[in-house]
Amino acid sequence: MIFPTVKGFTLDGHQVTLPTGLDGEYNLLVIAFQQCQRVQVDMWMSHLRSLCTRYPNLHAYELPTIQNLLTLQNDFTDAWTRRGVSDPTACRTTIPLYVDINDFNRALNIPTVSTTYSMLVDREGEVLWRMQGGYDLLKIRSLLITLNKVCRVRQPASAGR
Repeated sequence: MIFPTVKGFTLDGHQVTLPTGLDGEYNLLVIAFQQCQRVQVDMWMSHLRSLCTRYPNLHAYELPTIQNLLTLQNDFTDAWTRRGVSDPTACRTTIPLYVDINDFNRALNIPTVSTTYSMLVDREGEVLWRMQGGYDLLKIRSLLITLNKVCRVRQPASAGR
């Protein structure tokens, strides 16, 4: 499965073309469709950010995914979203996507918007791992198995240098 090519802006205003324009060789994406999914997103992101310190070629992003509306409505939604985020890291790694939800979900085989989806994609967009729903230990174990197959682990600095 290939992640579809979409354009968006980070909350700090940088345009990004997904998946090729993301910073990592591998990228963890948490896709949310509703404001009530914020708790699931926050749980995933806190754990995924810690994984990014372990794997130097890995980055994590949250993707609030919204039905494409009129440009003015999109601008209002962005301003409202930005107002709720004060962490500079979150502003660099949150990319609201304004898409045709049906087309986007069909491309990723997402059957419902009632929960979040977490995915590991490579720079070309190949989906290497995916899970539906909130964070739990079995899901993170499954992700770690995949990460250990495809990502290099950050080597600890040598002591005494």
